[in-house]
Amino acid sequence: AGYVVRAGEEAEVVTGGWASAMMRELKQYRPPLLGVVGASEQHPSAPLPGEEEARYDTRISALHMLHRTHYSVFGGAYPWRLAVGGLDAGGAACNDWLAHLYGGERARRLAHVRVLHHSLPRQPG
Repeated sequence: AGYVVRAGEEAEVVTGGWASAMMRELKQYRPPLLGVVGASEQHPSAPLPGEEEARYDTRISALHMLHRTHYSVFGGAYPWRLAVGGLDAGGAACNDWLAHLYGGERARRLAHVRVLHHSLPRQPG
């Protein structure tokens, strides 16, 4: 298949058929399969986002999908220097990098694919 889903442990997918919807979106990009698609996030205390499709932004996306084409072109999901910090240190920087790399036309959040984003308490250390 060649699709890679990246999800934080705080993500709870609440939409059925989410993987198929994300795969369809990646296939529509030009060039096909080169881009990132994410879910719309809902924090348990916040309202759901609007039904229109929103452009991917630089907030941490608890769930997003890439295709192996991205890995072939860039050698990994993110530049090594961003990824070595772990999720707490590097997660936001990695997602910001993807949003900057793909801009608006090949970086989308699907409004109909929803994820509950449960904030986890930070571990001392």
